[in-house]
Amino acid sequence: MSDQLLFFDHAQFLSKVKKPSINIIKQFKKITIFFSLFKMFFLFLFCLEVIFFIIASLFLAFSSFVALNVGLMFLTVFSYFILLFYFQAKKPMQMKDLRQSFIGFCRQMVAIPKGESEHHLSVAHALLRLVGNMQDMEYSYFSLNNRFLQRLSYFLHHKDVFLMKEGFLIAALEEHIEQIHYTPTDLEVHASLSNTYITLAKLYQEEASHARGKKYGLKCNICSVRSVEELKILKSFAPNDPWVHAQLAQVYQSLDQKEEEAQEYETILNLSPNDLEVWYRLGRLYFQLNKAAEGLKIYDKLKKRSYKKADDLLRFYEGTKIEEITEDPLDHLPQ
Repeated sequence: MSDQLLFFDHAQFLSKVKKPSINIIKQFKKITIFFSLFKMFFLFLFCLEVIFFIIASLFLAFSSFVALNVGLMFLTVFSYFILLFYFQAKKPMQMKDLRQSFIGFCRQMVAIPKGESEHHLSVAHALLRLVGNMQDMEYSYFSLNNRFLQRLSYFLHHKDVFLMKEGFLIAALEEHIEQIHYTPTDLEVHASLSNTYITLAKLYQEEASHARGKKYGLKCNICSVRSVEELKILKSFAPNDPWVHAQLAQVYQSLDQKEEEAQEYETILNLSPNDLEVWYRLGRLYFQLNKAAEGLKIYDKLKKRSYKKADDLLRFYEGTKIEEITEDPLDHLPQ
């Protein structure tokens, strides 16, 4: 490892790319606002022409003004679609240029040659930081804290913000994968790659929750599975690291694989038997897996150690929820 790499200041690098990150977001906002104004202008113009057409039809029937108004309406619609096709082709190019300019700036700021782990990891982390700065951005195009304006902002800009964040995260994945070609056994790179897959999976999960088709749910599962694969690499190199098993447990939780999640917590407790929070999570899983005996044993253990969330475990004890499987017999008394 080079001396330059040993003295690389990661915090200083992120500080240097903070201002370019803000500028990228500002430029992105300008692009998306322009397209929104373009659509709103033509919508307003067309509605105005329709109103004039209705008024003219009522008071100036069969006049040349009506014919002119109809012609303007057709011209407006034709102009809109011509300009829309042009701008739809232009917008992706502008967004890609923004992404590439930010990545290029990050490469200059790293000042470490390709092949060193900090080069690609730093670029990837800068991309992840930028995505973090875009959190809930689709709601914030209007400065006023008004629910209607927030919904309008979301309606107009959600898709663009989602695609931009997705593009940055995919670029971060590419940085990790390129680094693995140079240092295939670097555990830090695999750990960071796994976290990036998780971040992208959460983005897809959020998009899928808005009922926008099954493809995002499928993408979420693919990213989660790949995150597990990366963590299994870490597990093979560092089988006694509780952090690795905790990360695996989180991914299994996102995949709703409770058996596998419980196994990871069991492994953590073999390594760190005094971690009461992990005991609590495992007890909750046991109840959800209908392993009430094991869950109650953990409850008893936590209760004896005065763990503050011990009583909360009983909420997951399905045996206490009789109302879910039985009906009140008094509801069926003869009338």
